[in-house]
Amino acid sequence: MARFRVGTDDGRVGTDRVGGLIAVAAEEGELEMVLVARLSGYESLAALVSTRIYPLILPQNPTYPVLTYQRIDGPREHCMSEDAGVAHPRIQIDAWGETAASVKAVATQVRSALQRWDDATTSPVILDTLLDNDEASYEPDVNIHRFRQDYIVWHREES
Repeated sequence: MARFRVGTDDGRVGTDRVGGLIAVAAEEGELEMVLVARLSGYESLAALVSTRIYPLILPQNPTYPVLTYQRIDGPREHCMSEDAGVAHPRIQIDAWGETAASVKAVATQVRSALQRWDDATTSPVILDTLLDNDEASYEPDVNIHRFRQDYIVWHREES
């Protein structure tokens, strides 16, 4: 059985391949909003996916290629007597498409947009962004290709 999940256009509730209900509390944090702004504003990536960048799950019957993203973990740096105010969560970004070439092209542009990206003008301030891992896969039950990238995003936490 495929683990491929789809959702409604609002990105909150959907069904899996066999019709089971998926409830998603997809509250976006400030960091995720900054990342989506970076990705959607990156011209060569926007030329491929437009604004098709969704939290956690795909909408039903999406136009491909498309991106999904999710926070995997959220470690923080600590000092002896106080917190450092710096976090470095792992953010997973998945490119989905009908061909391996299309998802690879999207993944290449995601990497161009994010690898070693920093931005002192955002809130939260992005200190550095590092590609930690990537992997190509295929969902045979739904005939969809996927390219997963995990980024470590160092940023200052807002007080």
